[in-house]
Amino acid sequence: MAQIIASIVLFIVSGYFFIASNSLPEASAVFPKFVSGTLIILTAIYLFQSIMQMKKDREKPKQEVSKLVLKKWLYTFIASISYIALLNILGFYLMTPIYLLSLMFLLGVKDKKLAFGVALGSTLIIYIGFSLLLSVPVPMGILFK
Repeated sequence: MAQIIASIVLFIVSGYFFIASNSLPEASAVFPKFVSGTLIILTAIYLFQSIMQMKKDREKPKQEVSKLVLKKWLYTFIASISYIALLNILGFYLMTPIYLLSLMFLLGVKDKKLAFGVALGSTLIIYIGFSLLLSVPVPMGILFK
């Protein structure tokens, strides 16, 4: 059902942008019309697939959400709230690898080298992309001011 609602919202948004692009000069409207038109077509395909999947799912017996899944969701929620709360205090570049590592270990990643590589690599890529190349300010925290 959520997929059908998402499809309807995407239809509305992409339809709005398609209609709004009519107010642009003809040469400037080509790209927005192409993107929103493509989104309308892809949304129609997604809606069709969602309806077909919903029909198949009605025939299957319902499955309960396991306690493990609920625990993982709760861990993710608590880690995300903690990350947001501590971001301005400890800073983005310190909190991001801590957040990523804690989530990976809480959710069951076994390979420690991979977890550290992803956490540090992601932070490094974000630093290069946002701080160095785009000069986007990120919360530095009280330790790095």
